[in-house]
Amino acid sequence: MDGAAFYCQQATEKSLKYILVMTKKESYPIHSLIKLGKLVGVPKEFEDFLKNLTKEYYLSRYPDVTEDAPFEMYDQIEVSNVVKKTKEFLRWINMQMKK
Repeated sequence: MDGAAFYCQQATEKSLKYILVMTKKESYPIHSLIKLGKLVGVPKEFEDFLKNLTKEYYLSRYPDVTEDAPFEMYDQIEVSNVVKKTKEFLRWINMQMKK
């Protein structure tokens, strides 16, 4: 389950960075989805999603951040919600790519 959350974070981060490279011709060596989202101009409806998903980078990359093993921190419902919101966000990103 923790792998799915991590890959959702990665897909979101890479898509935001793609938009930035294509529009601003610059790369941004940061992992904060909130900061990347602000640079892209992500709608307010996705702000909470980006804030919550940012932590997945750190939790899955650095398991010593918490005292729990990453795979113990997720249940199927929680991960399903992350996947669902990621799909919604990637649809928005896809629309931006077509502009």
